[in-house]
Amino acid sequence: MKTFIVLLILVCSSITSIIAQQSDALVIHKGTYVGTGLNQIWNNTYDLIKDDLGFVYICGVSTSFQTTFGVYQPNNAGNEDAFVCKLTPDLSSVVWSTYLGGSSGDCGYSISLTNVHEVIVTGFTRSVNFPLLSSQDVSLIQGSQGHGGKFICKLSSDGSQLLFSRIIGSAYDYTSIAINSQNEIFVFGEAYPGDQFEITSNAYQTTPNGLMDLHFTKLSPNGTTLYSTYIGGAGNDYCFYAGMCYANNKIYLTGKTYSANFPLASGKSPDALGDCFVMAWNDGTVPTPAGTYIFGGSGTDEGTNITFNQTTGKIIVCGTTTSNNMPYTTLLQSGNTSGGFIASINADFTGIDYLSIIGAGIRPGVVRSRPNGDVWCSSGTIGMAPIPLTAGAFSSTQVYPQCTIVTAVNTIGALKYGSYMSGTFYTYNYDRVNLAVREINNCTYHIILAGRGGTWPTTPSTYQPTTPGGLTSTVSIFRNSYRDTTKITATPTCGEYMFQGTSTGIAPCNAVNYFYNFGDGTAVVTGQQNVTHKYSKNGTFTVTYRVAYQGDTTYYEKTINVQSQPTIKASP
Repeated sequence: MKTFIVLLILVCSSITSIIAQQSDALVIHKGTYVGTGLNQIWNNTYDLIKDDLGFVYICGVSTSFQTTFGVYQPNNAGNEDAFVCKLTPDLSSVVWSTYLGGSSGDCGYSISLTNVHEVIVTGFTRSVNFPLLSSQDVSLIQGSQGHGGKFICKLSSDGSQLLFSRIIGSAYDYTSIAINSQNEIFVFGEAYPGDQFEITSNAYQTTPNGLMDLHFTKLSPNGTTLYSTYIGGAGNDYCFYAGMCYANNKIYLTGKTYSANFPLASGKSPDALGDCFVMAWNDGTVPTPAGTYIFGGSGTDEGTNITFNQTTGKIIVCGTTTSNNMPYTTLLQSGNTSGGFIASINADFTGIDYLSIIGAGIRPGVVRSRPNGDVWCSSGTIGMAPIPLTAGAFSSTQVYPQCTIVTAVNTIGALKYGSYMSGTFYTYNYDRVNLAVREINNCTYHIILAGRGGTWPTTPSTYQPTTPGGLTSTVSIFRNSYRDTTKITATPTCGEYMFQGTSTGIAPCNAVNYFYNFGDGTAVVTGQQNVTHKYSKNGTFTVTYRVAYQGDTTYYEKTINVQSQPTIKASP
């Protein structure tokens, strides 16, 4: 008689989980329409900001914007008015929303916050009955040759009170604002021929030097003028988007100059088509320029927005160039040597750190930096424009000639992210797309975009997920998402099952937990990368290995099938 001995041959599986982060990936987190869609010509969002709690603020112009109870101005006062709107961090509701304006045209261009969340708004008005104006302010509007006046307003944190309202000059172009830690306010914009400005006795430059100059004003927290000055040389000087930021006790400005004698100029001498300037002013009681750097090629070059990268210690500017000989360091699209660009400038104005060309037909609007040194830029396309795309793009297809794109570069100007972000219709706000960055934790961040359009990324359970039609204001929040490139390999061995998992993340976003489900009904093992397991019966089992990463609610997992089969051996 023969005895049969059943032997179990066991297999060991080596399981590897890798999160590759050469480029970032974004997915839609929250998105909503804000507005009624009526009178679509005058329904536009011009600026966006978020506070430290994640609340989102937008400003712009509308004839038919929704307002809330108890705000300073719940009704439109005539024609188009400026609006200010505060939304919850999840975009589920409007906290408050108010108009600002009189009986003629009014528009909000730029928005900022004090350290107690009071809202500062600047823009232009043609209304002599604009709220809380003095007789001197009214005279600036009346003497503006129809241009109107540049207003500065402060609203209470709940939107119920207008704390002050000022006209600082007669003009209708873009203005921007920045605020220091003392809640003092800086205003920057263009000064057209014939425009009138309140220029103080302590001004750096009391009269225009050219046909077109710039103006730069500092106000106290209650709206009193501390100084106001012209800036410019003998040629024309422009700042169409009025790019300005505050950092390290300095105010940074950007634009375009034709002036060979532009104040404190270093770098390139401006040519007949104009070049990009980056300028810094020391924060103090009198306007004191700290330095200027001019760069460009043989075409027209212009800075549109500016920020300071605290990680790299560099000045970051975005803009446009028609030059094919811009001193670029990186082409984000092969052979595309002109169009939109992102540049990193040495803080001592000694030269260019990097200059990355995004491509033709692209007009950058806003640039912001992240704590890891990456730089994010929102742009509008002008026509059907190919853009630099990455594997984690939200959308790789352009569906309308004028749409929103987002580009990110790393600390050396190499491409980190590139994608189309909006769908159909007019979604680039007269060449400006608004962007803010919110850091959720060390591993998760949000990219917030505000624009307008017929098709825009929205989500359920937000304030207004369905378009009301027309050119409606929109806010969308995108979050980063690790692309799952987990890999599994299996090799046979003798003895019990040994499962070995390895996971690689980008510090400080390494894996924080591990899960093994052996597929046989036994308890899930957590917190270990290397485990052993012996099955109590024969069969085929599906083993699931999951990896959790800090700040990300998704578990990245892969499965593998293992078999335990009897081997029959005869013995005498």
